[in-house]
Amino acid sequence: MGGPAMLYHDGRFYHENGVIYDALTGKALSAPRKNKYDKASVPKTHHLRLLAGGHVYGLYSWGPRGKPADLIMNVHTADGKHVRESRIPGYSYGCAYTFGDTALYLRTRHELIKIERE
Repeated sequence: MGGPAMLYHDGRFYHENGVIYDALTGKALSAPRKNKYDKASVPKTHHLRLLAGGHVYGLYSWGPRGKPADLIMNVHTADGKHVRESRIPGYSYGCAYTFGDTALYLRTRHELIKIERE
């Protein structure tokens, strides 16, 4: 559902199951997600998983059925530590995102949002 199963960077695969793998040996460098509520080493995403500035970003939609969903952005360090979770209210699937020098750019179905770095 959504983005690619794996993201490759600097000799590691960041897999959608929440595990970081050594690309040369295939050895798991972090534990797998046991269930869908576990915090994993790789952020969950329904969209494209990105790595920028030493952090891995995942973006997914969450909300009560039949109501407008919120976008949730999870950020992890490249070695798998959870940094933060941010909620962007009132948006849903169909988003794309990328990074500029000082900002995150989020394209929804209806607008372009620029989020400045802190």
